[in-house]
Amino acid sequence: MAVIITFDKDFGRMATTGQVKPFGIILLRIQPKSVEYIYKYIEWVLKLKIDFKGKLVIVRENSIREIRIHP
Repeated sequence: MAVIITFDKDFGRMATTGQVKPFGIILLRIQPKSVEYIYKYIEWVLKLKIDFKGKLVIVRENSIREIRIHP
């Protein structure tokens, strides 16, 4: 199973309204300053060992929020 990593808020909205049903989504709400900067946040989220199945995980610079998008 694959987790989608995106900066696109519309994709997150479509997932929460049921228009798309991916395995899981990581929505990055950070300023993409560099590839290394983005990677740091992705690495941080993956180290938390979140169960991404059916979740939209919103990543901000100082917080992570998990939203159930489908069972």
